[in-house]
Amino acid sequence: MARVLLPLLAAGCALLSEPKAPADGPARDSASPDTGAPVPGGDTADTGDTATPGVDPSCPQPTACIFLAEAVDRGFAEIWFDSALHVDNVGPYPICMDEWYIYFTEESQDATAGHAQATPESGARFEIPPGEGWAHQYTAGAEPAWWCVERTQVTRPTSNFRFNGAVSPDVVQRWIHYPSDTNANGVEDHEDWVDFSTNAPHTQTNIWETIEEGPVFVVGRTPNYLELSPGESADLTVEVINLGRGEGRTEVTETIPAGTAAHNWSAEPSWQRENSDGSTTFGWSAKMAGAIDNPDLSLPTTYDTFEITYTIVRTDADCGARVTSWAPTVDWEDVHGAAWQSVGTPLVVACCP
Repeated sequence: MARVLLPLLAAGCALLSEPKAPADGPARDSASPDTGAPVPGGDTADTGDTATPGVDPSCPQPTACIFLAEAVDRGFAEIWFDSALHVDNVGPYPICMDEWYIYFTEESQDATAGHAQATPESGARFEIPPGEGWAHQYTAGAEPAWWCVERTQVTRPTSNFRFNGAVSPDVVQRWIHYPSDTNANGVEDHEDWVDFSTNAPHTQTNIWETIEEGPVFVVGRTPNYLELSPGESADLTVEVINLGRGEGRTEVTETIPAGTAAHNWSAEPSWQRENSDGSTTFGWSAKMAGAIDNPDLSLPTTYDTFEITYTIVRTDADCGARVTSWAPTVDWEDVHGAAWQSVGTPLVVACCP
């Protein structure tokens, strides 16, 4: 898709555009990634399209929409930013977009973005069809929208994003999806444009203050899609990032699907559990420092990161299915003692004969 990137924008993520209005778009079910619950595997077609780049015709292919993380791993999605955060579907399958994700870049604002109508209780599911894209508008109220999760870096045009499938934490999403009046001035925070120096509604201030007062953890994985024949292996990295400015301790889990095994851990798990569905869950505990803002507004925030690298092996000789495991999780308490959990994207392993 052709892109027109705009000139350098202003410092701080809010000096962009006024809120815009509605759009629409399939369903967050009880097995969606933000619950950490497993998504059914085995949703496959017999063959792929031999003319489509990134599609091995010997591997089982999806018959429904795929996670954005799988699309990124397979080269089926492009992410770029001008004043909107764009996600373009350049692949052969629709992309599921019923989650809010974290988008990292060292060249502009780190952001959380999703469809404004995709709330935990909405039951709405959204897709980006092949050949189409979403332009998430800053603070949009009823369409694809993005909000800042970084305060001090300037916003600039870029296509250099790092996407690991981290789902936006509920401690942040609550401000986006639900009404509030935290400054008690009688104006709902999404409509309360009290800070004209940043041109941001007070909801953005609520997000910034949540991140500034304590730890806010997110978790992702690279990659989130694998094609493995029996006996083949691949390296994976689970990445825990503290977006918050306060230190904190978090409990981390990673689950591999039935028919696989893991070894070569960069950090040995403190425990593991065999699950009734044949999957295996591994756990760690980590104490992490708070993020550090850079006084140079052209440079990114420094985040404390806990990385767990390991090797996964396909041990099941029975090929022919796409197996989807549970999402990685992080659990922690905020400075008020409230418990929170963030999740990543479920791991998809296609067994290729």
